[in-house]
Amino acid sequence: MKDYVVFDLETPNKDNNTISSIALLVVRDNEIVKSISQLINPESRFDRFNINLTGITPEDVLDSPTFDEYWPQISDYLTSNIVVGHNVTFDLKVLSKVLDSYDLEVPEFDYCCTLRLSRKHFDLRSYRLSSVANHINYE
Repeated sequence: MKDYVVFDLETPNKDNNTISSIALLVVRDNEIVKSISQLINPESRFDRFNINLTGITPEDVLDSPTFDEYWPQISDYLTSNIVVGHNVTFDLKVLSKVLDSYDLEVPEFDYCCTLRLSRKHFDLRSYRLSSVANHINYE
């Protein structure tokens, strides 16, 4: 696989139906050609657990776009490429919930989950991304 988009998002609370940050890496011919990182105003509450996990606070996103404002800038990347991520099914489920909440069409995504692949191919104590990366000697 030479062309794909690496996708990750952060959520502000345990409901996992809003987004506080989105990150994308666009890969063409095995080279990163674009890096996107955007704070999103989730229009929702923040739980202390999520703030501690992500480092993103309500104050950080005050002047950030809402998801429906930002979606047009990234939708083509996610709908016209294979989406890759560690536990990407979680991210895509959250994304689908958010799209639905804004009455935006939820597309079908072509995706590849590195968590599932690592569980299938490696015998590890932990399948955290850092553990998998260490196992394959990737920094």
